[in-house]
Amino acid sequence: MAAPGPEPGPEPHAADRPAAGPAAPPLDHTKLAAARLQAAGLQPFLAMALYALTPVPDASRATFSVDERWRLYVNPVKLRDWPVAQVAGVLLHEVGHVVRDHAGRARTAVVTDEVAARLWNIAGDAEINDDLLEAKVKLPANPVTPDSLGLSPHKAAEFYYSRLTSAAERPEFDPGCGSGSHGLAGDDQASAGSLLPAGLSDVEALLLRRRIAEAIARIEANQPGALGGGWIRWAHAILRPQLDWRRLLAAKIRSSTAAVAGSADYSYAKPPRRHVPGVVLPSLVRPIPRVAIVIDTSGSVAKDQLSIAWSEVHGCLRALGIRRDMLTVYAADAEIHRVTGRFTRQVRLPGGGGTDMAAAIEHAARARPRPDLVVVITDGLTRWPPRPRPDVIVALLPGPAAVPQPPSWAQVIRIQ
Repeated sequence: MAAPGPEPGPEPHAADRPAAGPAAPPLDHTKLAAARLQAAGLQPFLAMALYALTPVPDASRATFSVDERWRLYVNPVKLRDWPVAQVAGVLLHEVGHVVRDHAGRARTAVVTDEVAARLWNIAGDAEINDDLLEAKVKLPANPVTPDSLGLSPHKAAEFYYSRLTSAAERPEFDPGCGSGSHGLAGDDQASAGSLLPAGLSDVEALLLRRRIAEAIARIEANQPGALGGGWIRWAHAILRPQLDWRRLLAAKIRSSTAAVAGSADYSYAKPPRRHVPGVVLPSLVRPIPRVAIVIDTSGSVAKDQLSIAWSEVHGCLRALGIRRDMLTVYAADAEIHRVTGRFTRQVRLPGGGGTDMAAAIEHAARARPRPDLVVVITDGLTRWPPRPRPDVIVALLPGPAAVPQPPSWAQVIRIQ
C-alpha cells in the first residue's frame, strides 16, 4: 500500500521483522479490531482471511505490510492517524496480497531482485486497488491504481508487471507491502523468524483460499453482479484451474504418434546387419507416423486465433521429428483444399466460406497413404462425422457460447 502523500517508504522488502521503535505508541488493538470488523462487513467473503491475519506491531514500516505466513505488520502511528474506514481499506488491501497469492505468482513471473520486487508490488497493488475502489472501499490518499500508472483497468498483476518492466520510465511508487506481496524475504528474516508468531502454514493458506473461492462462487450464483470481476476471475481460477493448452496439445499429439513410432515390423527392403550364409533375413524397421492436419478456414474463425493454433501444431510436429513428406495439410470451408508448398508457422491458407468438417475429416482419413493421426483446428461451428474416428485430435478455438460440442470420440484440446 503506497504511503499517502509525499512520505517516503522503506525498501519494499527491507525486513519482515517486529521491530518497534522506542518512540512508537502502543498498538491500538481496539481500533484495529474495529477496522477488521468493518472490513469484514464491507467484503464478507474475506472475513475468514481477515481474522486469519496475525498482527505484529512494527514502527519501521511506512504503513502496513504482510508476509507469506499471513503476519500483518502494523505501523502504530499510521493506525492512530488513519480513520477506522481507511484502516479497514488497508486491511482489505493487505489481505488481498496473500489471498491472491501474489508471492507465489511473483516466483512464477521470475521476480528475483529488489527492483523487480518493487515493480511486482506495484502491479499487485494496481490489481487489488482497482477492485477495492470499484467497491467504494476507502483507501489512504494516492493509492496505486491502473489509472495512476496510465494502464487499462480490470487486469491481472501479470499484465501490469509486463507493462511496467518494458516501460521506458519506471513509476516512483514504493509500496512496501512486504514479502507477502512479492515473495522476497528481508535480509534479517531468518534471524527474526524465531521471534515472530507462527502464522499460517502453506497448507492452511491453500485451504483458506479454497474456502474463500467457494464463498465467492456462492455469492456470484445468488447475487450476480455483487462482486468485482477481479475476485470472480480469481475464484474461477482456484476452483477450475486451467492447464496450459499448449502442453496438453503437445502431449496428445506425442502420445498419438508414439503408438505408431514405437511399433516395429520386419521388412526385406533393407538388409539387416546380421548375415547368415545362404539365408536372406528381414530387418526390423520402425514406421514414421503420418499426420493430416485439417484447418477450419471458414469466415467464423478469427485469423489470429487460427495462426496461433497452427503455429503450435506445426511446432509440435517439428519437435517430434515428423517429416514434411509425412505431413498433409488441408484447408476446409465449404470445400476442401490441399495446401501445398513449403509449410512454415505463417502458412497461407485459402478459404472463407462455411464449414463441413465431417466431409473434410472423411476426406483426410480416406487419403492414401492413410494418416495415422488427424489434427483438426476449428471453432466448432461445423458438422461432425457420424462415425467414430479414434485417431482425431480437435484443437478447439474460442467461439460463441452456443457452439455444438465436438463428438465424444474426439480428443479435444480447448485453445485459451
